[in-house]
Amino acid sequence: MNTIPRMDDSLICRLLNVRIIGAGRLPKEDLQTIDDAIDELRKFPVQQNLLSWAVDRWLAEVSNRPLVNIHRRTLDDTWRQVIRFAGGDPDELIGPSHDALLSAEQAQKE
Repeated sequence: MNTIPRMDDSLICRLLNVRIIGAGRLPKEDLQTIDDAIDELRKFPVQQNLLSWAVDRWLAEVSNRPLVNIHRRTLDDTWRQVIRFAGGDPDELIGPSHDALLSAEQAQKE
């Protein structure tokens, strides 16, 4: 099963554990250093990871399906929505939509 790649939460969890355990034992400066590290880790661009993952999934699940495939349109629409949610432009990243490709193919036949 595919999971959405994201920042390394395990590292944040470890730092939080150190912060909690060391709260009464570590000097204030060390605690502040840990807090600063946690803040920096939280700044990683999770949206960019989501966008990259969504484009990869579209390529794996949609790109090689023929236009007549009954699932292609639904999958295409779904992954385009995820790409837009992540801040990307699906037309720029993965090309024309299923409907646009179908319209172009029908126009060529006429």
